[in-house]
Amino acid sequence: MPDLNRITASTTVLLIDDNALLRAAMALALQREGFAMHRAASVAEGLAVLAKYPRISVVVLEVDLGPGTPRGFAFADVALARHPDLGVIFLTGRTDLLMDRLQGPHEVHLTKPCAMPRLAEAIRRVASVL
Repeated sequence: MPDLNRITASTTVLLIDDNALLRAAMALALQREGFAMHRAASVAEGLAVLAKYPRISVVVLEVDLGPGTPRGFAFADVALARHPDLGVIFLTGRTDLLMDRLQGPHEVHLTKPCAMPRLAEAIRRVASVL
């Protein structure tokens, strides 16, 4: 059984969500779980943060980042091409969007609303196999 405290302490998470209030609340909850956090509001901002902080090991992102913007899948495709060992957790309230993507080896698909303990466990699970 993996040491969850070690996994949590060594995991840096990038959270991408276009909703500022939700992004702040989720980041705070995940920090309280012990994860180091970075935040972004868009695909472009997320890619910039990922380039600046190469120790990011898991990305948690909303699939639907607002009208007229690339979906979270676009971010994942670019990010995984640059960082193949990156873990990705997709969140969405629209389960139909999750059918558009086959789940990769280091990916988890979760539907909103998602309890923070469940999200934290998913991050630990993904990080434990990286």
